[in-house]
Amino acid sequence: MKPKIKLLLILPLLFSCGSENSSLTSPISSEETTTATEQTSLTTNEETTTVEETTVDSVEESTVDSAEDTSDSTSSYQDDIFDENDVVYENFIEKPSLEVHDFHDLMAVCDYHAFYKIPEFVVDVSDYTYGNPTAEDVYYERNFLYWNSELINGVMGVTMSELEGEDKWLIEYTFYENATVATNPTLSSYQNFGHTKLSDRDENFDDFKGEDESLPLADVYTTQQLFYALEHHYRVNPLENSPAEKYYALCKDLLRDIVSDDMSDQEKFFTIYNYIINNVHYDYEALDSPESEDLDFPDKYCASYKAFYIEGFFDDQTVVCDGFSKTYVVLARLEGLDILRATGAYVPGYDYSSINQAGHAYCFINYDGTYHLSCPTWGQQRNGTYSLPTYDYFAATHKMIYPYLNTYWDEIELSQNSDLTFLNHMYFDIDETEISAFDLKKENFDPLLSLVNNTPYSTLSFHTKENPNELLGSNSYSGKITGTKVNFQNQTFDGEYLITLYRNS
Repeated sequence: MKPKIKLLLILPLLFSCGSENSSLTSPISSEETTTATEQTSLTTNEETTTVEETTVDSVEESTVDSAEDTSDSTSSYQDDIFDENDVVYENFIEKPSLEVHDFHDLMAVCDYHAFYKIPEFVVDVSDYTYGNPTAEDVYYERNFLYWNSELINGVMGVTMSELEGEDKWLIEYTFYENATVATNPTLSSYQNFGHTKLSDRDENFDDFKGEDESLPLADVYTTQQLFYALEHHYRVNPLENSPAEKYYALCKDLLRDIVSDDMSDQEKFFTIYNYIINNVHYDYEALDSPESEDLDFPDKYCASYKAFYIEGFFDDQTVVCDGFSKTYVVLARLEGLDILRATGAYVPGYDYSSINQAGHAYCFINYDGTYHLSCPTWGQQRNGTYSLPTYDYFAATHKMIYPYLNTYWDEIELSQNSDLTFLNHMYFDIDETEISAFDLKKENFDPLLSLVNNTPYSTLSFHTKENPNELLGSNSYSGKITGTKVNFQNQTFDGEYLITLYRNS
């Protein structure tokens, strides 16, 4: 096999998985890098599996290539597998070919086996183009896969080894216990006054675009399967009494309350984002959870924390970047919106000698023909013991991404400019008068400032083309407003300003 190197577009990075003001690094990366476009998700020419009824064991028998000379590398962590032995699947996601040609193919086939918890399989790499540009060694390629694959990183261990005398790799999984541990959070959330349209849906509304019957159907049991299948444009069938069934229903209930059918795609994205950053906050306790001393399997303990899954969002209202981004994907895809989830290792210089590194997970959203960075994790900034919502990263340019992200974005069009027009959809109520947060005028500023000043732990974000010093006048200096207990932040976007006011705690 003659290995070939595939060059990547390197996107700039700003921070790690934690909130902007905290300078955090995560003990694990949040898991997935999306495979560039919706068309590349599980892209093969192979027919969808057509087994009428089977269990995980029979899926394994139908997909695993055996290798007589391979050694048993099953870890003691295998005892921590979440018991799903009785799960029966009738509707499957598409089964990729075991002949992989590039890194997208490798991710697709690895995600498929991770989806169904198949512990080992063999891939044919005789025509494989390496994904890691710094090494042609299978160990480095394993680490590159670990950081970028959809369903592996953080929730399971993976080993890859070459079969002697063959252009094949044996890939083995070690499954951890997932989503069972809650923390006792120390943060509380500020509340933002801004709102969008009130939903006109009734409590029995069930006409979600993400359930279009033209979409292929996939059975899902875990919330990992739920988020993956929805992101890859499947219509999901949550199995009875499964975690997927419980949290899928909660997602629907939430969307019935906050989204209206007459909203534009941008309004729907903004409404979901606005709810997330104002009702759920960052779980620093989970971020500091114990790490395994085994550098090949560093995430055994972290994998058990709900904060890395949708469970943490609904059960504890505390998540890390994994939980933020996975929930964002599920809610948006249920509404039929175009969203991609991305992750990457925070590793300067493409150092893939270890998988025990830090990382981040966030999203790209598309409502105008291009993808905008949208990161609900950074939609909260830590302010003492409170988390402060901000809109700087709702629809930002991709140039604001972190400097060490490694991923494939050459197949989608990324926004080159920041976008503040989402604030067209945010309003404030002052004395029964609705004031738009977009292009706020000086005459509207004083009553809004008074509202924030008189309400503990509240924030207000708005857009203006006026210089903040002129808007705030003599009331302001160095980010503080004199004579009140209110601070403000502002970011400049091509001569325009996004300002967030918040009352000191």
